[in-house]
Amino acid sequence: MKYDAESNLLAAQPTLTDDAPAGNSRRIEGGRVLAVTSATHGEGVSTVTRRLGQGLCGQLGDAIVVDTNLRAGWGLPVSSPARRPGLTEVLLNDAPMDSVIDVDVPRQLHLMPSGSGTPNASAMLASGALQRTVQQLRQRYRWVLLDMPPVGVYPDAGAIGRVADGVILVVQAEWTRADVVAQAQRAVLRGGGRVLGSILNRRRHHIPDWLYHIL
Repeated sequence: MKYDAESNLLAAQPTLTDDAPAGNSRRIEGGRVLAVTSATHGEGVSTVTRRLGQGLCGQLGDAIVVDTNLRAGWGLPVSSPARRPGLTEVLLNDAPMDSVIDVDVPRQLHLMPSGSGTPNASAMLASGALQRTVQQLRQRYRWVLLDMPPVGVYPDAGAIGRVADGVILVVQAEWTRADVVAQAQRAVLRGGGRVLGSILNRRRHHIPDWLYHIL
C-alpha cells in the first residue's frame, strides 16, 4: 500500500477552514471531522483510516478513529462475542464516552469501536444521537476520523457522511470500476456529504520505483 496519508489530509484542510468563501465550506467549530468510506466491501477503509489517524497524531494534533459500522464493526459481526461496548452504547446512552475509548499506545491514537451493534443501524445512525456524539468528539479532538461502512452497500452511510466536514473515498487499485466509484460519489452527495477526494489503495508498481521517479 503506497500513499501519503498526511499530504492527503493537508491538501483537504484548506477547504475546511472558517474563512473559506461562504457556500463553499461548512462552518467549523472545534476539531475537523473526516469520514472515510468506499464503494464496496474489502477496499481497505479501516486500515487506511487507522493509518491516517496514526499519521496525524503528533503531527497535526490528537486524533480519534470511530468505527461507525454498527453491523460488522472492524470485521466483527453483531453476533460475535468478541465485540465490546463502543459507539452503539454511547448512542443509546448505555455507556459514558470515556469508558469505550481505547488508546493505541505507540502513536497515542484513540479508538472507539462500534460496540455491540444493532440490526436497526439505519435508524440509529439517522438519529440526532450520532450528530451530538460527533459534536462532543469535535470539542475534544483536533481530528475525528469516522470509519464508515461502504456507501455503495448501505444506505445509512449517507447519514454518517452528513455529520462530517468531508468524505474521503478509498478506491482499490485495479479492482473497483470507475462507474462504481462514480455511483459511490453520488451516494455521498445524496446523503448530504461532501467528497473531498480519494485515496488509491493497494496500488501495485509494475515497473521499479526508481523508474517511476524518472517518468
